[in-house]
Formats: sequence, structure tokens, C-alpha cells
Amino acid sequence: MALSFIWKTMHCSSIRIYLHHYLHPDEKIKVNEEIKGLLKQRRFRWKTLKNETSTGMRIEVLEGLNLEFKD
Repeated sequence: MALSFIWKTMHCSSIRIYLHHYLHPDEKIKVNEEIKGLLKQRRFRWKTLKNETSTGMRIEVLEGLNLEFKD
């Protein structure tokens, strides 16, 4: 519902979402797969991956294009 509202009222062509990876109990840095899966269902695609050298963390950027509502 939120995405439909944004597409209809904001007149934007795309939305970028930054997914921060975090340290799991198994000592590996991972993204929340549940959130990533929901975004992929809404046609968000991988755009870039940024490694933060100062913190050792990772940020994944996903972008969703407005294919439903045009000007």
C-alpha cells in the first residue's frame, strides 16, 4: 500500500532502499533475507554494494522502478 501511495502521489520514477547488513550470531555479516525477499517481490533489484571500511559493515542498495503509474 505504501509503494502504491508513493507512486501515485510523489511522481517519482524510482525508489532506492539501503539494506544494512548486520553481524549474526554465527559471526557472519548478513542482510535480513525476509525484508530483501519482500522487496524483490515488489520488483526491487540490486543496484550496488558498499563496504564501509571504517566499520567493517556492508550496505546493499536496491532500486525499484515505477512501472505502474506514469505522468
